[in-house]
Amino acid sequence: MKCRINLMKLIFSPVVFCLGFSSILTAQMDSKFYHPGKVMLPIDDHNYEQVSLTSDTAKLSGIFIKPTIKPVGTVLFLHGDSGNVSNYVFMVRPLVKDGYQVFMVDFRG
Repeated sequence: MKCRINLMKLIFSPVVFCLGFSSILTAQMDSKFYHPGKVMLPIDDHNYEQVSLTSDTAKLSGIFIKPTIKPVGTVLFLHGDSGNVSNYVFMVRPLVKDGYQVFMVDFRG
């Protein structure tokens, strides 16, 4: 019986430690990887409309970029974890050039 208890301690102690340690690490991930930007960079070379969406207590900002020709389709672009929509306009330039309209929206924060 005593051997069985020691075996249980030997197996579960590292598991409990690893789970606790990983939960502490993941709790700190947002501050290390999520860097929203509040300042909009100038968007000079596109016909765009600035959009504000209200969701419960948050106000989300975004832009709707329109091509110079009749739109072929619409693309919803959700950027990565840092900056804001103005930091990612360079990625959608080829789409707008090919006639797509692009809606880009920021995340909360």
